[in-house]
Amino acid sequence: MDTLIECVSRLPLGKSPGTDGVPYEYYIYAPRALLEFLLAAINAFLLGKQPSVGQGDWTGGLVTLVDKVAAAVAMKNRRPLANLCTKYKIATTIISKRFKRTLEDYAILDEAQEGCRRHRSTKRQLSKLQCIL
Repeated sequence: MDTLIECVSRLPLGKSPGTDGVPYEYYIYAPRALLEFLLAAINAFLLGKQPSVGQGDWTGGLVTLVDKVAAAVAMKNRRPLANLCTKYKIATTIISKRFKRTLEDYAILDEAQEGCRRHRSTKRQLSKLQCIL
């Protein structure tokens, strides 16, 4: 529950709702009882069981084509965008954070790997290469 509360409190405000029509603010300002239901649904999903509410929301997202630029008229100027339900986004955020922390704790990634890692960047790697040269 502590992890869920921390994750929900860090959600951005003013974003578009998911396919379920629920904005992040719904969970940010939710009473604890609602968060307990969300936690039960997330745990059921992780165990491979069907959550009791919104079973179809956990199986996929709605993919739409969005224009890359304002005046795009050809199919090649569009990009696919997946819209997931809000509770699924919260669940995958928690899973992603735990996965990244596990990778760091057990030193699974090579030291040279910089992408998407905390306190690391391409600039840091480039400066290492400059020093070597």
